[in-house]
Amino acid sequence: MWRVPAVALLSASTAAVLLRINSRLYDAPALPPSQCITPGSGPQIGKDGLITVIIPAYNEGAGIADTLAALSAATEATGLVEVVIVDGGCSDDTMAQARAVPLRLAHGIRTLESRGGRGPALHAGAQAARGDLLLFLHADTLLPQGYDAALRDAFQDPALLLSCFRFGVNRAVCAARGAAAAAAAPPPPRGLRLLEWAVDRRTRAKSFPYGDQALCTSRVNYFRLGGFPRVPMMEDFEFVRRAKAVAQGGGWGIRQLPLTALCSPRRWEQKGVLTVSLLNFSFVFRYVVLGWSPQQIYDRYYGTKEQQR
Repeated sequence: MWRVPAVALLSASTAAVLLRINSRLYDAPALPPSQCITPGSGPQIGKDGLITVIIPAYNEGAGIADTLAALSAATEATGLVEVVIVDGGCSDDTMAQARAVPLRLAHGIRTLESRGGRGPALHAGAQAARGDLLLFLHADTLLPQGYDAALRDAFQDPALLLSCFRFGVNRAVCAARGAAAAAAAPPPPRGLRLLEWAVDRRTRAKSFPYGDQALCTSRVNYFRLGGFPRVPMMEDFEFVRRAKAVAQGGGWGIRQLPLTALCSPRRWEQKGVLTVSLLNFSFVFRYVVLGWSPQQIYDRYYGTKEQQR
């Protein structure tokens, strides 16, 4: 008779408990009828609707040019996309690098400044946007080809509240670094494929994407949802949780589009896939279950209580 070690049983049991807890963390509270929004009650997004891409940036000089070049190349209707870059207090050449990128976009780039973290930066960009659709893009994420046409097509559905792209990690960055150093390319961090699968599962099963999947909503519905909270961390989690609550209460949809946005592997290269995943889980658990504030989580993540940038 086979005997299973007690440690293995404990590990399996612990994993099962963590999976159940993790699933419940992405539930959304029920909203009273007064806070529900009726689908189709806003203006229709036309095939010629303007998209504003909002990019919060903090010391992204090493990669912002690649992000903007990829955005420009991936845009199909170059006269129907504008870019707003929000300087979150950069101390490097991020903004100079951004302004130097030759874009094919008729509206070019507008810049503004914000302080207090990513939440205030995202909201400042939304307030300055002129677009019918607001696409929130992290500064280290590359948009897929034809993203703009896919978004306009998707938002022809008047019941679509929030969209995102599939999550992917840009493994080509590792190879590029090796080539630049005239050395063998370092292998991508272990576990990336499992990470991509887990994010896809969370997005599909729980209708809960994160900010690195390039969230998009209409300008009207963004402000109806209250916008991104003006907090230093957890802004995407709270915004999506609010959107999910509204979607559940009013028949709206949250949809992952069949195109992949690629984000930089730097987080997982520095700390490893498992460590980063456990950190993210612990922050969500502290926020949802223990009631930690975004400021407390920020302090824990960065290991300092220095003045907010």
